[in-house]
Amino acid sequence: MAVSYPITPQSESMHLVGDIFAEGYLREYFRGENEFAVMSAVAGASMGGVRVFTATGGPGTLRAFETFPTWAGARLPIVCAFMTRGVNSPLTIQPDTIEMAFMLDTGIVMLHAETAQDLYDMILKAFIIAEQTDVHIPVGVFVDGFL
Repeated sequence: MAVSYPITPQSESMHLVGDIFAEGYLREYFRGENEFAVMSAVAGASMGGVRVFTATGGPGTLRAFETFPTWAGARLPIVCAFMTRGVNSPLTIQPDTIEMAFMLDTGIVMLHAETAQDLYDMILKAFIIAEQTDVHIPVGVFVDGFL
C-alpha cells in the first residue's frame, strides 16, 4: 500500500504511484491528513504486516520527523523516498540536503540517488534490503527534489 500527502517536490512521484494503483498493482492507496498522519499510517500498516511505501520532502520531512526513529525502533521495513529540498529561511523549494543531516541519527538506512536510474533502482532495492530478516529496518531513498 502507499499513503501520500502533497508537498513539493514529491507530489508528482506519489501521483505516479496513484497511476500504479489505478492499474491494479497496489491494493490500497490514499492521501493522509498531513505529513505526521501519513508517516503514522504507514507505521501502523507496516506493523500489521503490509508492504508500504511513501514519499516526502523538505518541510514535510521535518513535520513528520518524530515518526522516523519509531520506525527504526520498531524495526519496520518501510520504504520512503525523500525528495530533498530547502526547508526554511530563506524560503525556497530549491534542492538542498539539510533534511538528510537531520535523518542521520534516526536509525534508518539511507541511500542517496544521483541519477533518475539510481532512484528507480534504489527504490526497488530498498524493499529487498528492508525486508531481509536480519535487517528488517526502514530504508530511505534520498534524491535532489528537482532531479
